Amino acid sequence: MSPIEFERPEMLLTALLVLPTAWMAVRARGGQSTARLVAATAIRCVLLVALAMALAEPRHVHRRDELTVTMVVDRSLSVPGRLQRESLEFLRRAAEDPRRRTGDRTAVIAVAREAEINALASVVGDVDVTVDPADRTATNLAGGVRKALAIMPDDTANRIVVVSDGNETMDSVLQAAELARANGVPVDCVPLRYEADREVIFEELIAPARARRGQSVRLRSVLSSRGPATGTLRLRVNGVPLDLDPVSPGDGRRVVLEPGINALEQLVPLDRSGPYRFEGFFEPDPEVGDGIDRNNASLAVTFVGGEGRVLFVDVTGRGEGRELAAALEAAGLEVDRRGPEDWVGGAGFLGSYDCVVTVNLPIHALEPGQDRLLAAYVHELGGGLVMVGGDQAFGAGGWIDSATAETLPLDLNPPQTRQMLAGALAVIVHSCEMPQGNYWGQLVAESAINALSRLDYCGIVEYQWNAGPASLQGNGWAHPMQRLGDKKAALAATRQLQIGDMPSFDPSFRLAHQGLTSVPAAQRHTIVISDGDPSPPLPGTLQSFVRDGISCTTVMVGGHGTPLDLQKMRTIAEQTGGQFYKVDDPQQLPQIFFKEATMISRSLIQDDQRFAVAARPGMPGPIARFAAVPGIDGYVLTEPRPGLAQVPLVIPTQDGEDPLYAFWNHGLGRSVAYTSGVSGTWGGPWLDWNEFAAFWEQTVRWAMRPSDPADIELSTSLDGDLATVEMEATAADAGPMNFLRTDAVVIGPDGRARPLVMSQVGPGRYRGSFRVDATGAYLVNVRHERPAPGDRPVVGTTQAAVVAPFSREFRLTASNDALLQALAERTGGRVIDPGSPEAADLFERGDLEPARRPRPIWDLLAIIAAGLLFCDVATRRLSLDLAPVLVRLRAIFGREATRSDASIEALRRARGAAGATGAVGGGGAVEPEQAARRFTAADATEAQRAAMDLDAAAGGAAARRTPAADAPTRPGVLEPEAEDTTARLLRAKRRARTDEGPASGGEDGP
Repeated sequence: MSPIEFERPEMLLTALLVLPTAWMAVRARGGQSTARLVAATAIRCVLLVALAMALAEPRHVHRRDELTVTMVVDRSLSVPGRLQRESLEFLRRAAEDPRRRTGDRTAVIAVAREAEINALASVVGDVDVTVDPADRTATNLAGGVRKALAIMPDDTANRIVVVSDGNETMDSVLQAAELARANGVPVDCVPLRYEADREVIFEELIAPARARRGQSVRLRSVLSSRGPATGTLRLRVNGVPLDLDPVSPGDGRRVVLEPGINALEQLVPLDRSGPYRFEGFFEPDPEVGDGIDRNNASLAVTFVGGEGRVLFVDVTGRGEGRELAAALEAAGLEVDRRGPEDWVGGAGFLGSYDCVVTVNLPIHALEPGQDRLLAAYVHELGGGLVMVGGDQAFGAGGWIDSATAETLPLDLNPPQTRQMLAGALAVIVHSCEMPQGNYWGQLVAESAINALSRLDYCGIVEYQWNAGPASLQGNGWAHPMQRLGDKKAALAATRQLQIGDMPSFDPSFRLAHQGLTSVPAAQRHTIVISDGDPSPPLPGTLQSFVRDGISCTTVMVGGHGTPLDLQKMRTIAEQTGGQFYKVDDPQQLPQIFFKEATMISRSLIQDDQRFAVAARPGMPGPIARFAAVPGIDGYVLTEPRPGLAQVPLVIPTQDGEDPLYAFWNHGLGRSVAYTSGVSGTWGGPWLDWNEFAAFWEQTVRWAMRPSDPADIELSTSLDGDLATVEMEATAADAGPMNFLRTDAVVIGPDGRARPLVMSQVGPGRYRGSFRVDATGAYLVNVRHERPAPGDRPVVGTTQAAVVAPFSREFRLTASNDALLQALAERTGGRVIDPGSPEAADLFERGDLEPARRPRPIWDLLAIIAAGLLFCDVATRRLSLDLAPVLVRLRAIFGREATRSDASIEALRRARGAAGATGAVGGGGAVEPEQAARRFTAADATEAQRAAMDLDAAAGGAAARRTPAADAPTRPGVLEPEAEDTTARLLRAKRRARTDEGPASGGEDGP
């Protein structure tokens, strides 16, 4: 095959223009010579051909015979560990095949829920999996194939090898196969075959989505078994074991399962309102041989309606909310008091409460994700939030720029006009030897920044391999110490962190010290995240921290874990008055940094005196009837949020009015913020106030979500990864309610909300569905509007939960060879026996075409065409006489070597003529000197004079260099003319052409 290809071969037809071009050139010949005509026509035709080829976009194709094999290895939990180890050994041995050619490459991708690149294409690549995907509870083979196509080189032939059990739970690998086939890449499949012939799966625990207090509901446990099995069934209700067989000892129930589906029922009374969390467990007998224990449990949630159910959250052991909780209970509200550590169950747990009350709760007391859940509870589920302050609440508790802060009617940053000493924080980020260590380093830096106010100072120190002049031994400011302001610059800096592996702590500590002492701050603090590997800071450096009142908290994550490293990090914290944390779970890091960053936010606390409270007259809202309230002993500084927020209670100060109590509607819910406390520390005067209980009862009842309508029923079901939500609406006359306006939302286990479309599918029946992509509880909230007498429709909300107890990975009990067979057939690949690595021949070329590296060459042809265009114009327009040019070139390059043959011959003829004349005139021999003296310019013929001029041109330069004393001028010798040499040559040539006589010797007549 030709190495030249054309991208647009049809443009080659323009080369046919050479035919009319040649014809027109012959017809318009004019007075041109034949040679010039042929040359000009040929150049123009070649020019047209070059332009035609350039327009056709030619490419020079270089072909290479190397092959790259990209291995996509299934690392999901559905593949037994034994098969995963055997598959890696198979690939190692197959990659060492002696038939592998020099230059062949291998790449490795590990796939589960996501695909992770373990090795890019390399001729020396080791077939191993060192980095598993973070989440192995799903299989996305399609993502692995797409990533393999993305990383494969284009200068070799390519082949993909998929090593899997064929059980995919996400996407479709057959759709990705179409992309591979379009690129001519075959996909070979190595099936990992297994079959669990005695597996038991707890398929589902069925419970009603909603119920009423005092009602008994029927729980149905659905188990599937691939063979006869025996074991014990257990149930828990809100974490408390339920005795299923009072007659027998223990709380379990012995069951015998038949092959196939088995349904077991249990009646459970509901004696209180709120969420009921049902957990079912099946414990197989040892002889059953059940291989997967993660699919032996299931979960269900039922919401039991009640009146005024409140979740009361405060820090366990402090007792700061004791008086407030007692006042709400005395008012007839059902209060469920819990510590933040007891707040479990995700969105389904929160959705069962009408209002959430927090008392002096710092954000670092919550688990990751609960902040987002609380915000979604208010905005998406229509719940109420009452946040009561204290010295660890609002901005002083790290809530600044949190998701929940957006639901509050107050801006937690201090007023920009307030003159106050801020805090300063330096964050030292070191490379951590743990999975995704640099990712967590960036995340904790963001957490620290978000916990600070806009008036605080913050700087980030990192080890930079190419640090500039502002660094100390490689340590530099990723974000210089400065006021945070809107935090955009600081957050942008965290996303660009390089986080090198610093050899010593001392330079970074000195740089942090310089930054902290250069700003006017009331409190200065340093946080270090590291694996403990660098050498410790020098004693003098730590003494400067102590001298200037800079505390340092150290967080040790991963790393070598030696006792010396641990003691090093602990000593740094103890000597500077900071805290030491040893973290094994990186998900704890953001909360630690929230907590530590709030140490410099104490300037937001105002507690230096007794503060009077002013009530704004005529302000509507939940406390409109309270014209006066007691004073307070402290509060957290905030400012009103612009918009619809209402602030009925304020604290007059010399700098203005600071808000004490504010409320507003947010999304579907409501929120209230009270910036002081209700305990004896700040709220002593309030505890003695006789209106204390009435004030807070009215506040909480205003914020509470309305009770669920009795004429709306919501039910859910889960089939595979597809969840279905059905709503049935019944009118007062027991007929269906049609054409309701619905606005539904689903909140996943991670707290993120997504819309759900509910469509009417029958009389009074509405249905919607969504995909379940993670395990846990999904809370569904349906807002509905119904017509009512008057102008305003009746609006209500109803909640239900969909629970995915375990991943689909654990529902699969056998490999899916059919899928792998279809994948190989669709792409022209092979199904390889995993038991014969020597016969696998992963590097077989088969029908694979060698790699083609096309290189465009149209630009080269365009340059050639430009040169030909110049030659074409020159050939047709310029007429050159080459004789003078040649003479001039000879004069330039040969005048200092020898005289030209023509000049020498002319000189000889002139001298011969002079000798002959002397002999005739004197009648005898004449001496050379005498003959020379008698020969003058007047006696010379024109030809002789021309010869003398040529001789002068050849030797004039040498004559001019000869001193006059060495060569005196003799009388009668012809002197060279003073005019230009070229002019003399042209004049001599013209005289020779004009005066040439008929004599054969070419000499002039007498």
